[in-house]
Amino acid sequence: MAPEVLSRKKRDLHSGIDIWAMGCILYEMLCGKWAFNGEDKKKMIENICKGKYSFGEFKNELSYEAKHLVHKMLEPDQSKRITMYGIMSHPWMTQKKK
Repeated sequence: MAPEVLSRKKRDLHSGIDIWAMGCILYEMLCGKWAFNGEDKKKMIENICKGKYSFGEFKNELSYEAKHLVHKMLEPDQSKRITMYGIMSHPWMTQKKK
């Protein structure tokens, strides 16, 4: 769940939540594991709200562009999170495939 969903504060629910979810899915597709974890549910929620995750052993396997896109999608501040237009025009999405 996106940080704004987990927060008990009043929030604007918008497409940023879907972008967060897509970022989680993209991370899982690239790394084969969940982006956010913790020793218990409370710590996992804390890591989500802080946007605390690591590419771990995959940091050298993934391109800068792929990691950058995931980072922009998993921005905990919904006002700073990348938009759908930003995703579609991101270098990782627009690079020529061989």
